[in-house]
Amino acid sequence: MRHCLASSEEVSSVLFGNGSARFERAPVHRSSFALFWTAPDLSVFSTSYEFHKTIESPTEFVRREWKAFALFGGGFVVALLIAVIAIDPAYFYSRMATDPLRYYLKGLAFVETGHTAARSAINVAPFTYVAMPGILRAPFMAAFQNFDNQLRAIQMSNVVLIATTATLYAYILTWVIPKNYHRFAIAFSFAFLLLSPEWLANVFLPLADAPYSLFTTACILLVVRLQKLERPLRTQLVVVATALVFFGIAFLTRFTAPLLFVYAAVLGAGRVWHRRPARGIIIGAVICAALVIAVLVALNWRTLPRYTHDVRSYLALSTRTAMFVNLMVVALPSQIIPGFRLAFSFHPIADTFHVVFASSLKDFAFVAAGMSISAVVFLGMWRARNRLMPEIVYTLLALPILAVLMQSTTRYLMAYQPFLWIFFYVGASALLRPLLARVGGKRGAFIGVGLLGLAAAAAVAMRASKFVETVSGSQDAVPVARTGAYVREVVTTYRSLREFLERLPRDKTILISERPNEGRWKVISGFRYYRPDSALSVAVAKHDAYLVSECGTSEVCQQFDSWDGLFRQRFEQYGSFTFEPVFSRITAHAKARVYRVRNLQ
Repeated sequence: MRHCLASSEEVSSVLFGNGSARFERAPVHRSSFALFWTAPDLSVFSTSYEFHKTIESPTEFVRREWKAFALFGGGFVVALLIAVIAIDPAYFYSRMATDPLRYYLKGLAFVETGHTAARSAINVAPFTYVAMPGILRAPFMAAFQNFDNQLRAIQMSNVVLIATTATLYAYILTWVIPKNYHRFAIAFSFAFLLLSPEWLANVFLPLADAPYSLFTTACILLVVRLQKLERPLRTQLVVVATALVFFGIAFLTRFTAPLLFVYAAVLGAGRVWHRRPARGIIIGAVICAALVIAVLVALNWRTLPRYTHDVRSYLALSTRTAMFVNLMVVALPSQIIPGFRLAFSFHPIADTFHVVFASSLKDFAFVAAGMSISAVVFLGMWRARNRLMPEIVYTLLALPILAVLMQSTTRYLMAYQPFLWIFFYVGASALLRPLLARVGGKRGAFIGVGLLGLAAAAAVAMRASKFVETVSGSQDAVPVARTGAYVREVVTTYRSLREFLERLPRDKTILISERPNEGRWKVISGFRYYRPDSALSVAVAKHDAYLVSECGTSEVCQQFDSWDGLFRQRFEQYGSFTFEPVFSRITAHAKARVYRVRNLQ
C-alpha cells in the first residue's frame, strides 16, 4: 500500500500551495492496537489526524472574517427574509404535500396531543414517518393559531438555520483554500445555497434536508475539536454530550446519521496511532457507539421498515445502471453547480425507477459535463487522501446508500456538499496547475477568475430560465420573467379556495382528496379528511362531504379535466354518488374544484 500513497509534500502542495506546513510520515508502531487492523501501513490515518490538528477553529475563522460574513451572510439573510415577507403564504398551500405535509402533520399532532401519532384521515391508522422535522417546527405551530403566521415563522427560522449551515460549509471549504482567499469561500457558500433549488425549497417548506445538514455538520466539527484538543474525554463531557444530542437529532431526522461514527472512527484512528491507548478504551468506545445506535433504532423500530421498504423497492424495480448514471450525471454535479439538473431539456428521472435523457446534442453535452465533474470529484478524493481520509470515507460510504434512492439522491447529498466542494477544488487544482504554471501567474489568475465567472453566469442563467419547477420536470418550468404572474395565479386560486372552505362548518364537514394532498386542509384550516372505503356511503350520510380536486405544482394542471373525471370515477367501487359543483377557479397554472358529495337516492 505504501507505493500507492502520495507524499505529504505533494498533497500539501495540492491543497495549500508552496507555503503550507508539511508533515512527516508518522512512524509505524506495533502494539495491541495492530490487532484491529490488517493494513501494513496506516500513515494515511496519521497524516489526516495531523492535518485536522492544524485547522483553525470555527470561532477564530468567523472572528477573522466577520466583514465577509456581514456582507455576504447579511445579504443572504436579507434577500431571503424579503422573499418570505413578500410572497403570500397561499402560494405554498399547493406545495404542502408529500414530505412537507407529513412533517407538518407530525408536528401538529405533537402540539395537540403530546405524541407524534398523526393521521392524514379519520378512518386510517397513524402513518409511519420520521417526526423530528415536524417536532423542530412544533414551537411555531404552538405559538400561532393561523397557518399563515405559523408558516412565515417556520420560514424565517429556516433562513437562520440555512444561514448557519452556509457558515459551517464555508468554514469547511477554507480547510483547503489559502487564507487570503477565505472571503471568496464565504461568498461561494452563500451564493451556492441561494441559487440551489433544493436549498430554496428548504427555506419555504418544513423539510428535513436543512436540519439534517446542520446537525451532522455541527457534529463533525465537534468531533474534530475533540480530537484536536487531545484531552481525555472525561474533561470534555459538555462537548461530548452536545455532539451526542446533535447526533440524536440527526438520526431522528434521517437514518443515515450512524455514518458519523465512521467519520469519528477514521479520524480517531490517527490519534490512536500516536497515543496507543489501551485495548479496553477502544473496545469501550465501540460498545458505547453501538449502544447509542441500538437505543435509537429501538425507539424508531416501527418507522424504520417504511424506509427499508423503499430501498428494497428501488433495488427490485430499478437497475444499477440507472442508479449509477443518476449519481454521476445528475446528483454529484448538482452539488458542484447549483441547479445543474435544470440544464437538461426535461427532468432526467422519467419516473420513480428510471433515468432518461433527451437525445439532443445539448443534453448529450451536459451528460458529458456531468460525468466530467464527477470524475474531477473522485480525482480530488484520491489526491487528498493523505489529509482528508475521514471526509473521504464518510462520503464514499454514503454514496452507494444514497444512490439507491434515485429520486432523493440529489437532496440527500446536500449534507455532504462542503466535502464534495473540497474534493472538486483539489481535483480541479491538480488538473489546472500545469496549464496555469505554463501561462504565468497573472495570466493564470485571470484565466481562473474568468472560468469562475463563466460558471457563475451559467448557474445564474440556468436558474433564471427555470426559476420555478413543476413535478413534470424542467420542460414545464417557469422562467424568472414569468414568475410574478405564475405566483399570482397560484395565490388567487388557493386563497379563494381557502376562503370558500372556511365558510363551511368544520364540525360537520369532511374532505376527500387524492392521497398526496390528503390532510392539506387539516393543517391549513383544521378540516378532517376521509379516505374512500367500503363505508363511504355511511360517512357521506352522516357528514357534509366535499371532494376537493386541486393542482398548482404539477403536470396534472395540463390535463386537469381528465384527471378530475378519473378521480370521481374511483368512487364507483364504493357505491353510487352524486357530485354537485360548488366551487371552481381555473387558471393556466393553478386549478381547483370542489364538489358536494351525496349518496344517489
